[in-house]
Amino acid sequence: MYWTVIGYLVAIIFCLYMSGRFSGTETALTALDKVDISMMKEKGEKHVEKIEYLKEHMDQTITTILVGNNVVNVAAPTLVTVMVRDFIGNWAISIASGILTLVLLVFGEITPKGFSLKNKKRFSQKNAALIYYMSIGLNPLIKALNDLSDYFINVLG
Repeated sequence: MYWTVIGYLVAIIFCLYMSGRFSGTETALTALDKVDISMMKEKGEKHVEKIEYLKEHMDQTITTILVGNNVVNVAAPTLVTVMVRDFIGNWAISIASGILTLVLLVFGEITPKGFSLKNKKRFSQKNAALIYYMSIGLNPLIKALNDLSDYFINVLG
């Protein structure tokens, strides 16, 4: 039982960590401009080519980030619900869900976005490879989601 709880907690913390990475990367990449990227190129900084690719394919980039963020933001409460139900009881599920919502907001959204705005170059560099390779690996799904979104955008005007 002890190791099962530890396993759940590690998985939940991993989901929170990844949520923060996805949220912060979205903000950092959006905040980077051409001047920032040019300066990074001149200095020979890491992952500039990947950052340029992500910026040039922003629809694909945003969709990739949203897919990743949604996966971990759905997985975390699912894990919490199962863990709480199995080890505490059904009565505590609502309390745990409320606490997790606050934790996700603070550590998965607000804090990473604020941090990445202040550190947009560094945050982009640290996460560009992850998003770049995810966008390539998930390309058929990303393309289908973008095509579906484009269809609805065109229908709605």
